[in-house]
Amino acid sequence: EFLHSMLGSTIGLFEITKTDIDEGYVYLKDIFTGIEYKIVDIALSGSQIYDDFYMYTRLIKYHDITFNTGLSLTFNKNDVFIKNHIRNHKKNYTSEGELLRFTQLYNYYSKNPNKVKILTNTIK
Repeated sequence: EFLHSMLGSTIGLFEITKTDIDEGYVYLKDIFTGIEYKIVDIALSGSQIYDDFYMYTRLIKYHDITFNTGLSLTFNKNDVFIKNHIRNHKKNYTSEGELLRFTQLYNYYSKNPNKVKILTNTIK
């Protein structure tokens, strides 16, 4: 049943719009579609510092609970690469292009480990 729910997962580049530490929720907005999500994330919900980065992750909904899982990458909002990436892909956005976007983001991350950090290292 859980594996079946993964078929409907959402992969994308998100910004955190709000956190709720009392309930453990994080509110995300997809950069390309504008769709907003409410996810359960105890660690992120306690963070007050989220205005300066974008997060690339996969969201899974299981029994009406949405959470992120898998590889998460963070990008500083002021980084020239991510600004150009968003501008270039927003023009001709199609959901089918997610594999290409992931490859570009991952390659940038893997080639620049000092510029971009894994999410858990970014929020302290």
